[in-house]
Amino acid sequence: MICTAAILRRCGIALLFVAFAVCPDVVAASHNGGSVRMPGAGTGRTVKVRVTGASGLFSKSLSLRGRRVGEVQEREFASVRYGGLGQFVSSIDWIIIRDVSAVYLQLDIDPQFALPGRPLHMRSDDAATSHYLFHRVDQQWKQLPRGISVDIFSYAGCGLREFAWEDGGDFLHQDFFFEVDAGPNCFLLSRATKADAVIPAVSP
Repeated sequence: MICTAAILRRCGIALLFVAFAVCPDVVAASHNGGSVRMPGAGTGRTVKVRVTGASGLFSKSLSLRGRRVGEVQEREFASVRYGGLGQFVSSIDWIIIRDVSAVYLQLDIDPQFALPGRPLHMRSDDAATSHYLFHRVDQQWKQLPRGISVDIFSYAGCGLREFAWEDGGDFLHQDFFFEVDAGPNCFLLSRATKADAVIPAVSP
């Protein structure tokens, strides 16, 4: 979902958001520490996500999707693009999403790079594709087990954590790298229902 020009003018948004699409409940924090907030309504959780790099031949996009508090329809909060062949990603700024009840990640590979047996669309809450996700422990990348559906809050846990997404070409070398900070909202996991926070059996 892309904000209308009227909303952008009201919120004082200029060209800061050219690199990725945002909605009124997203904050984009720039390199110099400044931020522009477009407030959302309701009380929910907050998550910060920042793409740190990408590699590989295939062009692809990483999007953050989820639901705002009180809503049942999923929306896209932000998207970061990688053009393939060593190009730079469209944004490496922090994306701060507030007042949400669930957040998921989706990796979309451009259709011209379709290969037999490899999905073009991968989601963190899709048990058939979530094992393409990795998290970093010290200097090693740990793969998410097969058959697990998670939202980003339950996967990230508390504080800052590094993640990577494999696009299916080579599981030894991941392709999309990003950081997730669930911040002080992690205490909510202990109060969440089983359906709302399924913590995967990753190690450690």
